[in-house]
Order: sequence, then structure tokens, then C-alpha cells
Amino acid sequence: LIQVEACRCLSVVEDMITTLQQLQYVTPVLAVRVDLDTVFGKQLGDKLREYIKTRQLLEAAYQDQAQMKQGGFRSRQQKVEQKILQANKEFTAKTLDLTMIFSQSTDFLDKVKQHVNNLQELLPQRLMQVGGAGGKSVTSAALTQDQQTTQPGGSNYSSIADLIERLQHMYQVVHTNMNTSVQQEQNKKEDVKRLSDSEKSMESLAETYLKDQKLLEQKIEQEQLIINQQLETVQEKLQFNVEQADQRSNDLFQQISQLETQGNDDFVKQNQEFVNLTNEAGRKLTELVKKSQEMLKELQKQKRRFYLQIAEDMRQLDQKCFKIDEEIYMAKYEIKLSDERILVLKKEIDEYNKDKAVRDAADKQEADTLRRHEQYWDINELIEYLEGDRIQ
Repeated sequence: LIQVEACRCLSVVEDMITTLQQLQYVTPVLAVRVDLDTVFGKQLGDKLREYIKTRQLLEAAYQDQAQMKQGGFRSRQQKVEQKILQANKEFTAKTLDLTMIFSQSTDFLDKVKQHVNNLQELLPQRLMQVGGAGGKSVTSAALTQDQQTTQPGGSNYSSIADLIERLQHMYQVVHTNMNTSVQQEQNKKEDVKRLSDSEKSMESLAETYLKDQKLLEQKIEQEQLIINQQLETVQEKLQFNVEQADQRSNDLFQQISQLETQGNDDFVKQNQEFVNLTNEAGRKLTELVKKSQEMLKELQKQKRRFYLQIAEDMRQLDQKCFKIDEEIYMAKYEIKLSDERILVLKKEIDEYNKDKAVRDAADKQEADTLRRHEQYWDINELIEYLEGDRIQ
């Protein structure tokens, strides 16, 4: 809604600039350089001549007032001020007529350019006279000086170019701010969406890491349980082997006792078999113990690697979460700034709407005054005016 209102404001300002650009070239020089009836037609030519005439009357009245002030003729100033008020009313009415015409048609400047090579020659600042003030004509200089000191808002009459420049600057500022605000809002929405997606992705990744960690811990516990079971089995086997060895030793001692009476060769042979069996049992026991120790060391290494990997993954996850928090904070800050700019634009639009309502009320009052004035036109003048329009 704010963007639509801003576009409407830009359209109104652009129309005002176009109308004022045409109005500033309606000067007495234009009536000298161009045949108004031939170039613009009888109806518009009459309007232009009336506007130029009322402008000259107003300039002459201000010049008289300036001369009265310089000469100290206080008794005549009241009469001159009444003359200025009357001329100002007529000039305002003619200006309103031309403004309405120029707002509906924009070919005025094109027609002027066809007959005048340099449009700057039509402006009052180009009318040089002896004793001119700063490049302006004597009349324009006196008018400008007097309006700046006594007439509030008089600079609007003597500086149309300044008003056009201000309107163009306002148009450029509003246009730039509107485009910038819209683009920033779109970028911020995209950034917030991207950060939200990234945050969801990081949450999913963190959940995955936690699940993997739980599975790894369960796997380590299962492997630890298996190793403990294997150690218990080895210990049981060792205990069984020791018992078997003791039993075998007892049996061999009994056999030795029984064979003491036998020959020396049989004794040596049995003794060697006993030694071989004992050595074989010791060798198997040593291999089992060594294998169990290697398995335990490898399991501890894997356990340390898993813990280091988990710690590194958690550290990287913390860094990414911290970075995402910073980006979210910056995005919220930018959104807050954008909201403040939107409020400023809304205030400016509200001020413009208030000013436009005041100006519309003034225009309506002027139109009502003009309509009441037209109701009392002289019938002969009206007939001549209508016949002239029909002939044209």
C-alpha cells in the first residue's frame, strides 16, 4: 500500500514538473518572438496574452511599490498595495487557467522549440536593461526583492525554475528511496529465509551427530562387553588348562612312581613327553594372553579416536551455530532499520496528503469563485467569445 501511494505521489510530482516547465516560458518575450494565434490557436493565444498582460501589470505594480518605498511616499503605498492585490488575484486566475490547459496538453514546448532556437532567451533573466540587477530585468529584480521582503510565498512567482528544481530533487529522492526500500525488503526476506533454512539444516545436522554419537557409544559398550566376555572365556580356559596340567602332573607323578621299577629308557621317554606337553600348554597360554592384550590396545585406540572425532564435530557445530546467531542478529537489526525507514516514508506521504488536501480545497474555492464570476459575464462579450471560438 505504501508503494502504491508513493507511485501516485511520484506521478503527481511529475505532472507538476511538466506543467511548470511549460509555464515558465510564457513571458512577454514569447509574445514578441512568436505569433501566438498562428502557433497555438486563437483560444490558447488569447489565454497566453491575458496571462502575459496580468503578469506585466503585477510586475509594474511591484515596481511602483518599490519606487514608492525608495522615494518615501507613504501616502500612496496603500493605493499601490490595493493595486497589487487586485493584480495578484487576476494573475492567479490566469495562472490557474494555463495550468489546467498545460496539465491536459504537453505539446506547448514542442511548438515553442519549432520557432525559438534558444528557450533561455524567453526567461526574464535574459532581459537585460540598463541598471539591471544581477542579470535580471529591472522589473523582475524589483518584483523579486519586494516579494522576498513583504509577500509571503511570493518567491513561487519569481523562481519557477527553483520550484522545478526542488520538485525534481524531491521526485528523485522519493523514487530512489522507494526502489531502495523495496529492494532492501526483498533482500532481507531472502536473507531471513536463507538463515532459517540454514538453521533448520544445522539443527538436523546436530540431531544426526547426536544420533551417531549415541550409536557409537552403544557400539563401544557392546564391543567392551564382547571383550569382557572373551577375557572371561580366556581366563576360564586358562584355569581349565591349569587344572588339566595339575591333573596331568599328578597322573604323571603317579605313573613315574609306578614306573620307578621300569627301565631308564621308558622313564626318560615319558619324562620328555611330559615336558613337551607342558611347553605346548605354556606356549598356547602365552599366545592367548598376547592376543588378548593386542585386542584390548586396539579397542582403546578406537575409543580415543571416536572421542576425538566427536569433540571436533561438536566444536565445529558450536562455531556454525555462533555464526548463524550473528547473522540472525544482523538480519533483525536490518529489518528494524527498514521498519524505521518505512515509518519515515509514511510520515512524508501523510504530510504530502495533508498539503494536497489543503491545495485541493484552495483550488476548489478558486474554481467556485471563477464559476460565480462567469455567471455574471456580459452577454455581448459572451456572444463575441463564442462566435470567435466557432470561427476558429
